[in-house]
Amino acid sequence: MKESILEIAAKYSTEFLVKNGKHFDDLVNGLLGEIGKAVKADRAYLFTLHGLEDGVPYARHRFEWCADGIKPQIDNAILRTIPLLPKYEELFEKLCNGEHWCLYDATGDEVLKEQDILSMCLIPIRMPHNLWGFIGFDQCTHYREWGKSEKNALQISANIIGAARAKNARMTQLEETTEILSRLESGIRGSQGKAVRDIDDMRRILSTMQGGHDGGV
Repeated sequence: MKESILEIAAKYSTEFLVKNGKHFDDLVNGLLGEIGKAVKADRAYLFTLHGLEDGVPYARHRFEWCADGIKPQIDNAILRTIPLLPKYEELFEKLCNGEHWCLYDATGDEVLKEQDILSMCLIPIRMPHNLWGFIGFDQCTHYREWGKSEKNALQISANIIGAARAKNARMTQLEETTEILSRLESGIRGSQGKAVRDIDDMRRILSTMQGGHDGGV
């Protein structure tokens, strides 16, 4: 099973590298579906984290794949905004520390029980300086203990998503900066030659940066 996960991760690493940001959602959905089938999960999903800067973190359900006969939860209103503190403090701390969080028996939590979850495993998605979200895998038809090698392989898949998201964020910042420079240039060209030359220099630097970022996920 570990080998299957790694093969899928390698495939999507290339896909995220080659395709630009507008395909990010489709690639995430494809990755979740293939990984979910490979690990024989009943449900695979991705949550993003928000509110970290305000000290009131919450999770939001963004992507989901379900096996045949499993009820989807992507439209579950409860999952649109889930406060992580204080109820899920242990989960939140583990994910922030880059640790996996797995639950063999989830029936003691009413929110999870309503989703028919018996066992689950959550894997953190980190960007360079913070926790961006997590991918999760549910078992709704039987209890399951997740092995260390499985979790480590799943972490590689989560890392690929995090790297792709970070790249998209950098590219967006570069595009926005370039647009601002263009507006500045159009407003002062011809009247302040030195300022124009400075802007041209900055544009060349940004272009070099953008070319460098295209070399990795």
